[in-house]
Amino acid sequence: MKKAPFLKGTKKVLCLSTLILSAMAYGQGDHAGGGESARNNNDKVNDVAVAMNTTKIQRSEKPITPLIPQASEIVKGQQSRVKDGFGSGQYGSSRDGGTRAHDGIDIIVTAGEDISSPIKGNIVRQAVPYGNDLSYKGIVIEGTDEWLGYQVKIFYAEGLFSGKTSPSQKIGTAQNIAAKYKGITNHIHVEVRVAGVLVDPFTIWQYSF
Repeated sequence: MKKAPFLKGTKKVLCLSTLILSAMAYGQGDHAGGGESARNNNDKVNDVAVAMNTTKIQRSEKPITPLIPQASEIVKGQQSRVKDGFGSGQYGSSRDGGTRAHDGIDIIVTAGEDISSPIKGNIVRQAVPYGNDLSYKGIVIEGTDEWLGYQVKIFYAEGLFSGKTSPSQKIGTAQNIAAKYKGITNHIHVEVRVAGVLVDPFTIWQYSF
């Protein structure tokens, strides 16, 4: 199947608060359901996120619009799963007959392909895409420095589940999700949160493609 490139975004600087507000329309969880989606609903916003929400911001006559950091590729030449027999892998695409939206973006991979960290941070735990099938795993990264307040969750990847990581550092290998869903384009599923709020993952890659 021909790979489709990431959809191009308008090259404009986005305000962090705009990202958070626009994300409110989307719920928690992943199409995989089970243990990880249930866990998402109970995740506590970390101290960094609380600080971001409660810290007083000095006002100026002109609005201050922070530049969103740009993430490194998770796989070399990464491309998104646009559409196959199982639907679209784009953020916000329909799931479960239109009852919910896709919480992340699917990046095409080959089983066994190296997976790299897109941001600087700490790997804090293993993600669990399916509560009833523990053979599939994931990685959760909490950002540090310029990525403070960001969380990146990668499903269908097996590797490191603790320790510091840097952009482009290998953190695992891709699993074969196509073995579970016959005919689907093999991929990893990536979710991004800012201060605990789900956002479109493409925002942190829009200047890189």
